[in-house]
Amino acid sequence: MQRSNLSPVITLTLVAMVVGLSYQNRALRAQLQSTLDEIQATASPSPETTPSDLQGTSAPVANLRTRDGDAITLGHEGVPTFVAFFSTQCPACEEDATTWSNLHRDYHAAGVRFVGVCVGDNADRLDEFAKDHELEFHLVSTETEEVADHYRVDFLPRRVIIDAGGTIRHADSPDLPLGIEGEAQLRRALDQLLEAENGPSTRISSHAPERATSPSPGHRCAGTGVTLS
Repeated sequence: MQRSNLSPVITLTLVAMVVGLSYQNRALRAQLQSTLDEIQATASPSPETTPSDLQGTSAPVANLRTRDGDAITLGHEGVPTFVAFFSTQCPACEEDATTWSNLHRDYHAAGVRFVGVCVGDNADRLDEFAKDHELEFHLVSTETEEVADHYRVDFLPRRVIIDAGGTIRHADSPDLPLGIEGEAQLRRALDQLLEAENGPSTRISSHAPERATSPSPGHRCAGTGVTLS
């Protein structure tokens, strides 16, 4: 008789313990999930997945002039444009200039306009820079940092691609490569731009000729507000 009386008590005790543990586990899981949510909300995005700070935004309008007096307008000008912000004192810009020349030879005939904007530098060296790197497109210089600030030129070179509607479709970040790999990425961005505006028949990269480009990934130079040595 005694053993049969204890059985229900033991059973109820075990059930109570299981229920209690289950409740505690749910509470712990909820607390852990809450902590994870807080960490994700405050953590900085990974540089590999962070979109460009300018991509998808309207290109700031800037009215510039070449050394010959020709007017150049950036943003909302009705033609797709590749813009390279650079300095003649920047070693990475010297390296990357070959890429700009290659792209200009291949994409200019497809309707892409190329503009080089020299910032934080002596404009007197522009002609020499263009000749040394065979740059056959407009180079302009800025007397103030306003244009560079609008395009967030915190490093050099910075390459920006603007569509015909004035929207920035590509703006590289300081960790994107230069050299061969960097040129390949810019070609993909230009191909996507041309395909979106004119159809897939305008793709250039698939039949682009081989050209000499530095194989080095390179290192960016400081941008506006920093003296280049």
